Amino acid sequence: MSLLRPDRGVVDGGELSEAVRLLHRSAVCPAPSTYALLLQECVNRKDAKLGKRIHARMVSTGYRCGDYIATKLLIFYPKIGELCVARSLFEGMPRRGVVAWNALISGCTRGRLEARAVEMFGSDAGGEPAAGPVHSGPVVAGNVFANSALVDMYLKCSSAEDARRAFAAAPVKNVTLWTAVISGHGQHGHVREALSLFGQMTLDGFGPNDVTFLALLSACAHGGLVDEGLRYFSSMPSDYGLTPKAEHYAAVVDMLARVGRLHDAI
Repeated sequence: MSLLRPDRGVVDGGELSEAVRLLHRSAVCPAPSTYALLLQECVNRKDAKLGKRIHARMVSTGYRCGDYIATKLLIFYPKIGELCVARSLFEGMPRRGVVAWNALISGCTRGRLEARAVEMFGSDAGGEPAAGPVHSGPVVAGNVFANSALVDMYLKCSSAEDARRAFAAAPVKNVTLWTAVISGHGQHGHVREALSLFGQMTLDGFGPNDVTFLALLSACAHGGLVDEGLRYFSSMPSDYGLTPKAEHYAAVVDMLARVGRLHDAI
Protein backbone atom coordinates (compact mmCIF):
# COMPACT_ATOMS: atom_id res chain seq x y z
CA MET A 1 0.00 0.00 0.00
CA SER A 2 1.41 3.36 -1.00
CA LEU A 3 1.14 5.85 1.84
CA LEU A 4 1.30 8.76 -0.57
CA ARG A 5 -1.53 7.37 -2.67
CA PRO A 6 -3.70 5.27 -0.37
CA ASP A 7 -5.04 1.97 -1.61
CA ARG A 8 -8.08 0.51 0.15
CA GLY A 9 -6.86 -3.05 -0.56
CA VAL A 10 -5.11 -3.69 2.73
CA VAL A 11 -7.88 -2.10 4.77
CA ASP A 12 -10.70 -3.78 2.85
CA GLY A 13 -8.91 -7.06 3.31
CA GLY A 14 -9.35 -6.75 7.05
CA GLU A 15 -5.70 -5.96 7.72
CA LEU A 16 -6.05 -2.58 9.37
CA SER A 17 -3.27 -3.35 11.84
CA GLU A 18 -0.91 -4.07 8.94
CA ALA A 19 -1.85 -0.75 7.32
CA VAL A 20 -1.06 1.11 10.55
CA ARG A 21 2.23 -0.78 10.86
CA LEU A 22 3.19 0.35 7.36
CA LEU A 23 2.26 3.88 8.32
CA HIS A 24 4.69 3.86 11.24
CA ARG A 25 7.49 2.33 9.15
CA SER A 26 7.17 4.83 6.32
CA ALA A 27 9.84 7.51 6.10
CA VAL A 28 7.57 9.82 4.12
CA CYS A 29 4.69 11.93 5.27
CA PRO A 30 1.47 10.30 4.07
CA ALA A 31 -1.22 12.21 2.25
CA PRO A 32 -4.16 13.52 4.28
CA SER A 33 -6.39 11.05 2.45
CA THR A 34 -4.34 8.19 3.91
CA TYR A 35 -4.88 9.43 7.44
CA ALA A 36 -8.56 9.99 6.66
CA LEU A 37 -8.97 6.46 5.30
CA LEU A 38 -7.29 4.81 8.26
CA LEU A 39 -9.06 6.92 10.86
CA GLN A 40 -12.41 6.21 9.25
CA GLU A 41 -11.73 2.49 9.47
CA CYS A 42 -10.89 2.88 13.16
CA VAL A 43 -14.16 4.78 13.64
CA ASN A 44 -16.10 2.04 11.84
CA ARG A 45 -14.51 -0.67 13.97
CA LYS A 46 -14.26 1.36 17.19
CA ASP A 47 -10.62 0.29 17.33
CA ALA A 48 -9.18 2.50 20.09
CA LYS A 49 -5.66 1.07 20.00
CA LEU A 50 -5.01 1.52 16.29
CA GLY A 51 -6.73 4.91 16.14
CA LYS A 52 -4.50 6.18 18.94
CA ARG A 53 -1.44 4.83 17.14
CA ILE A 54 -2.40 6.82 14.05
CA HIS A 55 -2.84 9.96 16.12
CA ALA A 56 0.50 9.30 17.87
CA ARG A 57 2.18 9.13 14.47
CA MET A 58 0.76 12.54 13.61
CA VAL A 59 2.02 14.05 16.86
CA SER A 60 5.48 12.47 16.70
CA THR A 61 6.10 13.67 13.15
CA GLY A 62 4.75 17.17 13.76
CA TYR A 63 1.92 16.64 11.28
CA ARG A 64 -0.34 19.70 11.16
CA CYS A 65 -3.95 18.53 10.95
CA GLY A 66 -6.22 20.38 8.63
CA ASP A 67 -9.89 20.83 9.46
CA TYR A 68 -10.82 17.59 7.72
CA ILE A 69 -8.41 15.35 9.64
CA ALA A 70 -9.07 17.17 12.92
CA THR A 71 -12.77 16.50 12.45
CA LYS A 72 -12.04 12.82 11.81
CA LEU A 73 -10.26 12.73 15.17
CA LEU A 74 -13.24 14.48 16.78
CA ILE A 75 -15.47 11.72 15.45
CA PHE A 76 -13.05 8.97 16.52
CA TYR A 77 -12.46 9.87 20.16
CA PRO A 78 -16.13 10.16 21.21
CA LYS A 79 -16.75 6.84 19.45
CA ILE A 80 -14.32 5.15 21.83
CA GLY A 81 -15.64 7.04 24.85
CA GLU A 82 -12.79 9.55 25.31
CA LEU A 83 -14.69 12.82 25.30
CA CYS A 84 -12.01 14.71 27.25
CA VAL A 85 -9.49 14.12 24.45
CA ALA A 86 -12.08 15.15 21.87
CA ARG A 87 -12.86 18.31 23.80
CA SER A 88 -9.14 19.19 24.03
CA LEU A 89 -8.73 18.71 20.27
CA PHE A 90 -11.82 20.78 19.60
CA GLU A 91 -10.60 23.68 21.73
CA GLY A 92 -7.28 23.64 19.87
CA MET A 93 -8.88 24.00 16.44
CA PRO A 94 -8.33 27.47 14.95
CA ARG A 95 -11.57 27.16 12.95
CA ARG A 96 -14.53 25.10 14.03
CA GLY A 97 -16.89 24.21 11.22
CA VAL A 98 -20.39 22.86 11.64
CA VAL A 99 -19.16 19.29 11.13
CA ALA A 100 -16.69 19.66 14.03
CA TRP A 101 -19.42 21.08 16.28
CA ASN A 102 -21.80 18.28 15.29
CA ALA A 103 -19.14 15.61 15.90
CA LEU A 104 -18.51 16.78 19.46
CA ILE A 105 -22.19 17.38 20.26
CA SER A 106 -23.02 13.90 18.97
CA GLY A 107 -20.19 12.46 21.04
CA CYS A 108 -21.55 14.13 24.17
CA THR A 109 -25.01 12.68 23.61
CA ARG A 110 -23.61 9.18 23.06
CA GLY A 111 -21.60 9.60 26.25
CA ARG A 112 -24.79 10.52 28.17
CA LEU A 113 -23.57 14.08 28.69
CA GLU A 114 -26.83 15.56 27.43
CA ALA A 115 -26.52 18.77 29.44
CA ARG A 116 -23.10 19.43 27.94
CA ALA A 117 -24.42 18.70 24.45
CA VAL A 118 -27.27 21.17 24.92
CA GLU A 119 -24.84 23.79 26.24
CA MET A 120 -22.62 23.34 23.18
CA PHE A 121 -25.59 23.45 20.83
CA GLY A 122 -26.50 26.81 22.30
CA SER A 123 -22.97 28.20 21.93
CA ASP A 124 -21.82 30.76 19.45
CA ALA A 125 -18.76 30.35 17.22
CA GLY A 126 -16.47 31.51 19.99
CA GLY A 127 -17.62 28.76 22.30
CA GLU A 128 -19.52 30.96 24.74
CA PRO A 129 -23.09 29.99 25.65
CA ALA A 130 -25.58 31.81 23.51
CA ALA A 131 -28.24 33.97 25.10
CA GLY A 132 -31.62 32.31 25.39
CA PRO A 133 -32.69 28.67 25.23
CA VAL A 134 -31.39 26.24 22.64
CA HIS A 135 -34.73 26.07 20.90
CA SER A 136 -35.76 29.70 20.76
CA GLY A 137 -37.70 29.24 17.53
CA PRO A 138 -40.55 26.82 16.94
CA VAL A 139 -39.02 24.70 14.18
CA VAL A 140 -36.03 24.10 11.96
CA ALA A 141 -37.35 25.45 8.70
CA GLY A 142 -37.90 22.82 6.04
CA ASN A 143 -36.16 20.01 7.95
CA VAL A 144 -38.82 17.38 8.59
CA PHE A 145 -36.53 15.02 10.49
CA ALA A 146 -35.27 17.78 12.80
CA ASN A 147 -38.85 18.88 13.45
CA SER A 148 -39.81 15.26 14.22
CA ALA A 149 -36.99 15.06 16.75
CA LEU A 150 -38.08 18.38 18.26
CA VAL A 151 -41.67 17.19 18.69
CA ASP A 152 -40.42 13.95 20.27
CA MET A 153 -38.15 15.88 22.64
CA TYR A 154 -41.03 18.00 23.92
CA LEU A 155 -43.19 14.93 24.47
CA LYS A 156 -40.41 13.16 26.37
CA CYS A 157 -40.18 16.25 28.57
CA SER A 158 -43.96 16.03 29.20
CA SER A 159 -44.55 19.23 27.23
CA ALA A 160 -47.39 18.04 25.02
CA GLU A 161 -48.60 21.59 24.39
CA ASP A 162 -45.15 22.68 23.17
CA ALA A 163 -44.98 19.57 21.01
CA ARG A 164 -48.28 20.38 19.35
CA ARG A 165 -47.23 24.00 18.88
CA ALA A 166 -43.96 22.96 17.25
CA PHE A 167 -45.82 20.52 15.03
CA ALA A 168 -48.41 23.10 14.00
CA ALA A 169 -45.70 25.64 13.15
CA ALA A 170 -43.69 23.24 10.98
CA PRO A 171 -43.60 24.70 7.44
CA VAL A 172 -43.37 21.26 5.84
CA LYS A 173 -45.41 18.26 6.92
CA ASN A 174 -45.30 14.74 5.53
CA VAL A 175 -46.19 11.27 6.72
CA THR A 176 -42.91 11.06 8.67
CA LEU A 177 -43.72 14.11 10.77
CA TRP A 178 -47.34 13.07 11.25
CA THR A 179 -46.26 9.60 12.35
CA ALA A 180 -43.70 11.07 14.75
CA VAL A 181 -46.27 13.23 16.51
CA ILE A 182 -48.82 10.38 16.64
CA SER A 183 -46.23 7.95 17.98
CA GLY A 184 -44.93 10.44 20.52
CA HIS A 185 -48.38 11.14 21.95
CA GLY A 186 -49.17 7.44 22.14
CA GLN A 187 -45.90 6.50 23.84
CA HIS A 188 -46.21 9.23 26.42
CA GLY A 189 -49.75 8.50 27.53
CA HIS A 190 -51.72 10.92 25.34
CA VAL A 191 -53.59 8.13 23.57
CA ARG A 192 -56.79 9.96 22.64
CA GLU A 193 -54.71 12.82 21.25
CA ALA A 194 -52.76 10.31 19.14
CA LEU A 195 -55.96 8.91 17.64
CA SER A 196 -57.31 12.40 17.03
CA LEU A 197 -54.11 13.35 15.23
CA PHE A 198 -54.47 10.30 13.00
CA GLY A 199 -57.95 11.43 12.04
CA GLN A 200 -56.66 14.92 11.24
CA MET A 201 -53.80 13.44 9.22
CA THR A 202 -56.17 11.53 6.95
CA LEU A 203 -58.50 14.52 6.63
CA ASP A 204 -55.52 16.59 5.47
CA GLY A 205 -54.89 14.08 2.71
CA PHE A 206 -51.84 12.27 4.09
CA GLY A 207 -51.97 8.51 3.61
CA PRO A 208 -50.65 6.51 6.57
CA ASN A 209 -47.93 3.91 6.10
CA ASP A 210 -46.90 0.75 7.95
CA VAL A 211 -45.08 2.74 10.62
CA THR A 212 -48.09 4.96 11.23
CA PHE A 213 -50.24 1.93 11.96
CA LEU A 214 -47.63 0.49 14.29
CA ALA A 215 -47.76 3.77 16.22
CA LEU A 216 -51.57 3.62 16.31
CA LEU A 217 -51.71 0.00 17.47
CA SER A 218 -49.09 0.67 20.12
CA ALA A 219 -51.08 3.66 21.38
CA CYS A 220 -54.25 1.59 21.58
CA ALA A 221 -52.38 -1.16 23.44
CA HIS A 222 -51.04 1.29 26.02
CA GLY A 223 -54.44 2.89 26.45
CA GLY A 224 -56.40 -0.36 26.62
CA LEU A 225 -58.46 0.69 23.59
CA VAL A 226 -58.85 -2.77 22.11
CA ASP A 227 -61.96 -2.15 19.99
CA GLU A 228 -60.40 0.92 18.40
CA GLY A 229 -57.16 -0.94 17.81
CA LEU A 230 -58.92 -3.84 16.10
CA ARG A 231 -60.79 -1.41 13.86
CA TYR A 232 -57.54 0.27 12.83
CA PHE A 233 -55.96 -3.12 12.18
CA SER A 234 -58.89 -4.20 10.00
CA SER A 235 -58.81 -0.92 8.09
CA MET A 236 -55.25 -1.41 6.86
CA PRO A 237 -56.14 -3.54 3.80
CA SER A 238 -59.74 -2.40 3.35
CA ASP A 239 -59.27 1.38 3.57
CA TYR A 240 -55.58 1.97 2.83
CA GLY A 241 -54.43 -0.98 0.72
CA LEU A 242 -51.78 -1.98 3.27
CA THR A 243 -51.03 -5.61 4.07
CA PRO A 244 -50.41 -6.12 7.79
CA LYS A 245 -46.94 -7.42 8.56
CA ALA A 246 -45.66 -9.58 11.40
CA GLU A 247 -45.02 -6.44 13.48
CA HIS A 248 -48.67 -5.42 13.21
CA TYR A 249 -49.88 -8.85 14.25
CA ALA A 250 -47.47 -8.76 17.19
CA ALA A 251 -48.87 -5.38 18.23
CA VAL A 252 -52.43 -6.75 18.13
CA VAL A 253 -51.40 -9.81 20.15
CA ASP A 254 -49.84 -7.52 22.73
CA MET A 255 -52.93 -5.32 22.79
CA LEU A 256 -55.25 -8.29 23.41
CA ALA A 257 -52.98 -9.90 25.98
CA ARG A 258 -52.78 -6.71 28.00
CA VAL A 259 -56.50 -6.80 28.70
CA GLY A 260 -56.60 -10.53 29.41
CA ARG A 261 -58.08 -11.67 26.09
CA LEU A 262 -55.58 -14.49 25.82
CA HIS A 263 -57.80 -16.75 23.73
CA ASP A 264 -58.18 -14.03 21.10
CA ALA A 265 -54.47 -13.26 21.33
CA ILE A 266 -53.58 -16.90 20.65
